[in-house]
Amino acid sequence: MTRKRALSPALILALFVALVPSLIGPRGAATAHADGAPVFAATHQRSIAPGETQKIWVHTLAMANVALKVDYNDGQTVTRQATTNAQGIYQFEWTAAYTGTAVTLAHYWVYVTRGSLSTSARGDFVMFPEQPFAVSVAVQTPLLHVGDTLKVHVHSKPGVTLALYVRDHVGNTLLTRVNQADAQGNWDVSAPLSATIKDVQHLQVVVTGDLYGRHTVATGALTLRPLPAPLPSDSAGNPSPAGGALSLDAARQQARAAADGVFSLAQTNARTAVGNVTVDVQVLGQFSGGAPHTSAYYDAMLSKDASYNDYIETTARALSDDATAQARMRQVMPHKAIMVSLQEQALRAYQDGRMVLYTLVTTGRPELPTVTGHYAIYEKVTPFQFNSPWPQGSKFYYPPTWIKYWMPFYSGYGLHDAWWRAHYGPGTNIGGDGPNLSEPVGTHGCVNIPFQNTVWLWNWAPVGTPVVVYGGPTVTAGKAGI
Repeated sequence: MTRKRALSPALILALFVALVPSLIGPRGAATAHADGAPVFAATHQRSIAPGETQKIWVHTLAMANVALKVDYNDGQTVTRQATTNAQGIYQFEWTAAYTGTAVTLAHYWVYVTRGSLSTSARGDFVMFPEQPFAVSVAVQTPLLHVGDTLKVHVHSKPGVTLALYVRDHVGNTLLTRVNQADAQGNWDVSAPLSATIKDVQHLQVVVTGDLYGRHTVATGALTLRPLPAPLPSDSAGNPSPAGGALSLDAARQQARAAADGVFSLAQTNARTAVGNVTVDVQVLGQFSGGAPHTSAYYDAMLSKDASYNDYIETTARALSDDATAQARMRQVMPHKAIMVSLQEQALRAYQDGRMVLYTLVTTGRPELPTVTGHYAIYEKVTPFQFNSPWPQGSKFYYPPTWIKYWMPFYSGYGLHDAWWRAHYGPGTNIGGDGPNLSEPVGTHGCVNIPFQNTVWLWNWAPVGTPVVVYGGPTVTAGKAGI
């Protein structure tokens, strides 16, 4: 026995609306004639779907005002106004944006006025809902570090409004992007993912699609890891570790663990490691040989690096050599030593070969450079008054000036605080604090130190503490002060 399939009410309605015009008159046509003002209106299509173009052709009086109202029977309406041409013709045209979810019979009215004449006509057409559609999500970077670029490929129906959200396990939204699918239905998302996290986070990627009342959702996943801390720098105030020898293999493991697959971090770590070993090689060179390589060797290696593995190898060699250099420093350096680098405009204090203080400083200006060589603090005075060794009228003259802590290491050259200075470091001995020059350019030969670090040195360094000034041209001692 064959079972007969029942027709749905929506299909019966659609068939009825489509067949009636062929039985009783022109397709989609509406006519009216009142007060001597005729109007004829007809639809271009008897049935349409969202996103399609509907047209209603109107023929009536020449140069008449015509208005159109369309009702989709779900609260949505379309209105248009125009003027017919000299032949009394006008064609309304619009893109259907029906957002309902059921087949409906849309009604339209055409109103005509010209002077005292007016008339109207009405008609209808079938409006189909938007068909269900799908959204697919492909997370192309499923494992990221904070700050890395998230890449997601989304595919759906052309023209769909798409929204992407990245959310954590408690629902906080870390990233939002909105766009429209292109002519092929594609959308490629590329955006950096920022967050403040301490532990690995498993995130959800949610993509929603909306088109003419239809809504759909797709999800993906990714893992976000905190960015590893970069290697500590000797110029960041970090005390040197009391480590021992480090094999190249062990250094490679350390370098890879520190970079954790992040190219930019591998690059940064390589530069930091080279900077650290360069400083230690230069300091060691002031007391003894035995440095693994010269600083030029590491600079040359770094300049050739291009890949992630290149930077890992450079980091590893610098770490391994630095461990050797630091072990040698602990053997040959005095119990306490103060190292002043003119090139870096920096001071480092070492105890038993380990750095215990780092600070930026300002040294002598080009005309009055700080003397280079090996010296020692020969007295400590607080407070202390400077008196200019240059006469009034000299461009180097300065009035009597008091400071808090004075630690001379050779003739008139010494270490001291400088209340008149707020800027220290590279360039301050040549260009001062910049174009407006609110502070003096360099010193008269002394080493100016920020106040808090001067206090630390005063308490830490006894008379007799070695002071080594290096990293600049050999300077013959002359007049100095302040």
